[in-house]
This record gives sequence, structure tokens and C-alpha cells, in this order.
Amino acid sequence: MNRQESAASRRHQPVMNDMLFHIEEAGVLTTVQDLGRHGYRHLGFPLSGAVDPLAHRYANHIVGNPGSDATLEITMGGLKMEVLEPHLIAVTGADLDATINQNPFPLWKAVKVQQGDQLRFRGPVHGIRSYLAVSGGIEHEMILGSRSVYERAGIGRALKAGDFVFACRPVDKQDLAREGWQLASSYRPFYNNEITLRVIPGRHMERFTLESIARLATQEFTLAGSDRMGAKLHTGSPLKHKKSADILSEPVMPGTVQVAVDGQPMILLADAQTTGGYTSIGTVREEDLWQVAQLKQGGTVYLKMEEGWSDT
Repeated sequence: MNRQESAASRRHQPVMNDMLFHIEEAGVLTTVQDLGRHGYRHLGFPLSGAVDPLAHRYANHIVGNPGSDATLEITMGGLKMEVLEPHLIAVTGADLDATINQNPFPLWKAVKVQQGDQLRFRGPVHGIRSYLAVSGGIEHEMILGSRSVYERAGIGRALKAGDFVFACRPVDKQDLAREGWQLASSYRPFYNNEITLRVIPGRHMERFTLESIARLATQEFTLAGSDRMGAKLHTGSPLKHKKSADILSEPVMPGTVQVAVDGQPMILLADAQTTGGYTSIGTVREEDLWQVAQLKQGGTVYLKMEEGWSDT
């Protein structure tokens, strides 16, 4: 930990009145995430951070935080928690049928919660990941410049029943002045169950048959399953390689579209490994990846290859 990180950690050491939530039911997967662990991929550390950084940034913006502050990433719902101290919070992203004291919780809006309030996220209505921001940010251990949990490497863990969530500081009058602030409906993304992703062609395009490449413009893929590491697509007409799907391992990143021997694409996401040994048809544009983060299993995906390749 460098001097700057040490100073930041000291500024954000929680005190007892910053204990904000008590987790009663942890749900499917709830983790602390920020914008990720930048500058360490050459050492094998994935980026991590919010799988839907757009919703994450909006949540922070609504309560007056920098976009880099940590939020709770709530996947698929099932989370239930009690408020321990008054605070200002906002929930953005997926509609997970959130309630406060059994009443609908307003999304995309700064809301003051009171001691004893019960927050619950029942399950997906639209999208699959919600982001809960608190004024001042969520407190969590800073590791390599980020508070993001990356369980595969033992960097933090998902929340469990009985855990406490801390805010970086108590709420103040300036925070509460933002109560009622909300993101205009025209700026709120809608989570469709059919998405189109722009793909920048990769240098392995020549490893696929011309027929497979030509089909990409109209081919329909189904989301077979996903996690924080990647999204597996499926189609009845798999992509075909001219020879092997294997390559010498080379760097990959969130958005890389790998195609293994089965011909079914895998879109890498926030917790993706740093190198991979399968061919890639290209990379999904960064500004489109949030759509993958919010797509339900069984949803439809179209891959739109951008200019820069030829099937002749």
C-alpha cells in the first residue's frame, strides 16, 4: 500500500455511528464494488469493479458522490437488511422489486432512510443488477487502490447474513439537501431482453470460416448463463473455425468475445482473467457492456460487427 492509499484508508476508517446496515438475508450475490482495480493487469489482477458501471456512476451521482466511490452491487435480489442509522441513499440499475417497510422503494432517486427501516430486494423485474449508493460512499478495505470485491483471489467476499455495512462517514446537512434529487426519466436506461452489441473486429477473424463471419450480421444468440466473469452465448449454428480454436495465450479484457472449440461465444466481463488461449472474434464496445450486465438468462443478443473487416 502506497502513501496515498494509506492516507485514504485513514480518512475512511469507520467509527461506530457509521454502521449503516445489518444484513438479515444476503440474497443471491451482494458485493461491494467501485470502478475497479486499475493498473495491475500485468500482474494478473482482473479489473473487477461494477459490472454495470453506468448504473453505478448514476447511483453515486444522485447522492453527490464521485463516480469512483464504492456501492453495493445487488445481483438477482433476495437481499434484506435493516437500517441502523439515518442516511441518504439511492438505488439505480435493475428493478429488483425493492421495498422499504413493505412499500415500493423509488429507484433513481435520493431517499433518506431512518433507523429501523427495512429494505428488501425481492427479485428481478427488469434487469438483474441494482446499485445502492450512500452519501459519502460505502466503507470497505482498500486493496491495490480499490474497494472492489474479487472473491476468486480472496480479495474480500460477498455479504452474508449477520454482516454489517459501514458508510465512510455520517450523513450531514449538505447530504440531506439532496433528498428528492432524481435522474430524469429520459436518461434512465431500460433493460430489454433483446440487445445489440457493437463489436470491434479482432485479429483472429481470419481463423473463422467465411460462412460463419457472414452469418454474424443476422445471427441470433441466446444468453445461456452469466456471472461477474463472463456471459456465455448459445446459438443453434455455432461459429466454425478453419482449424483449431486454440491460440498461444494473449491478453484479454472486459468485452473480449472469445470462441472456444464448441463455437459458442463468451463475452468477458469485469472479473475476467487477464490472458486467454481461445480465438476471439473481437471486442464489445465498452459503452455497450452494461447491456450484457443487465441481461436475463434466455435473453437475445445480436453482435453487430463494425467496419474494418471483410468476408472476401
